[in-house]
Amino acid sequence: MWHIPQSWTDNDNSASGCNATDKGHIVDAAECALHLALVNNVFINNSQIPLIVHHISLVANQTRRSNDPESWSTTIRTCLQKWLAAVNKSDDSSTAEMAWFMWDDDGMKHLLEKYEHDLSSVFSALPYPVEKADLSRVLVLKWFGGIVSAD
Repeated sequence: MWHIPQSWTDNDNSASGCNATDKGHIVDAAECALHLALVNNVFINNSQIPLIVHHISLVANQTRRSNDPESWSTTIRTCLQKWLAAVNKSDDSSTAEMAWFMWDDDGMKHLLEKYEHDLSSVFSALPYPVEKADLSRVLVLKWFGGIVSAD
């Protein structure tokens, strides 16, 4: 699950190759978000950190079991919608909208296959969920930049 602001794609003619909808794969969307952030200079103020927020939601982690919003409680869905509306409310032209990604086991599997194939077996063998979550945080930042939300 992810969100890439429409304004990022509106300003970039090369965005046509990006899969910025929630119908593709999260790795493709994260690549697109990074590309769009770089092309549009969408960074955290006074930094070169792209305005991309990653949330790690591995099944083995202590967070939610599914990235399917239909399986979440109404309260969780409402909170997420309000949070996205708040962070993407851009009344001030100096405040850019941000992209948001929720990484699950499937997304991490694809990231490992595409970028860190040699780490796949190591990742699978990690004995504690927190170790998988920590490695996931490092890998999404390494390949796509941004920040990782706190659980």
